[in-house]
Amino acid sequence: MRKMTPRQRIRAALRGAPHDQVPFTIYWIMLPRGEREARLRRAGLAIVERLALYWEEHPNCELLQRTYYERGIKTVRDIIRTPVGEATAVRKLGLSYGSEVYTEHFIKRPQDYRVMAYYAQDAVYHADYDAYHIAVDRLGEDGYVLPHIGYSPYMLLQQYWLGVERFSLELAEHPDELFSLYELLCRRYRELYALYARSPAEAVLYCGNVVGNVVGPARFQRYIVPCLTECADMLHEAGKLLGTHLDASIKNLAPAVAAAPIDIVEAFTPAPDCDMSVADARQIWPDKVLWCNFPSSMHLFDAAAIEETTREMLRQSAPGDKLLIGVTEDIPEAVMWRSLGVIARTINAEGRLPIAPCAPMTVTSSP
Repeated sequence: MRKMTPRQRIRAALRGAPHDQVPFTIYWIMLPRGEREARLRRAGLAIVERLALYWEEHPNCELLQRTYYERGIKTVRDIIRTPVGEATAVRKLGLSYGSEVYTEHFIKRPQDYRVMAYYAQDAVYHADYDAYHIAVDRLGEDGYVLPHIGYSPYMLLQQYWLGVERFSLELAEHPDELFSLYELLCRRYRELYALYARSPAEAVLYCGNVVGNVVGPARFQRYIVPCLTECADMLHEAGKLLGTHLDASIKNLAPAVAAAPIDIVEAFTPAPDCDMSVADARQIWPDKVLWCNFPSSMHLFDAAAIEETTREMLRQSAPGDKLLIGVTEDIPEAVMWRSLGVIARTINAEGRLPIAPCAPMTVTSSP
């Protein structure tokens, strides 16, 4: 088979179509530009750009931001003012490749439910398909544009609006208010599913960062899978794929993931960082595409260990037709170029399809 471009390779892998070798990808925000980056792209490393395909308006609410520094860390206080009251949250910015950490969440008191319910109901979603076309044109054959919807209602509440600790308490103290807001968000999100189904995107990410021991199988099945299913039904009817960003330890959720209409398990992180191997995932999810995150801890090891980890991921995926190896977590720049170079060389040398399975080997090198 002729050599394919990075974009062609990704598209084929996601659809299960014939392609030349396992794609190697990295999130656009994690790769500093320059000579080393250009060499890696020439070696086949593909840039993946994630973006939203809508913008959100709240015509009857006022959204204010106060930015300041606290102990040298850029901090933002978000204020949502509605006709029924106001709620506030605090975020710490710039911790890693544009990420943020909430130190205060919007829902802290029973009256905050009313405010956030008004805010959710007031949302007007506007399609922004031009953003997709612009990004596709900019990347060309060097990468792939992967639109995302964001968290599902349950995870939005757990991660952003309440935080894990408050959310856990509210399950016992105010379950009616909590799940009333959850149901409202579910109804509103159906508009987003339809918006993405009408979009020019080929594959869409929805929800993620689910930690198996935090959410648990029962709540995952009851509150997250139905939202994934509704979204998948609309996307599939439009000929699109659904991916979910499952980058944590999720072995206890694996049977539910297997039964869910998810096409792509994106950012799947194998051992030693999480609790499943590529072989485990292949066995329980034989029909799903594995878009793996190379285990972050292994970037710190020597070249021999990085090479063997890459080789083992390829072996365990045999014949390799539903595998992509990517980087979805930040890498210390001191080791970045060495690690990415070793992964790229190993995939180019041993990631041609079909991959033959062979006996696993143990990585014994140390950082």
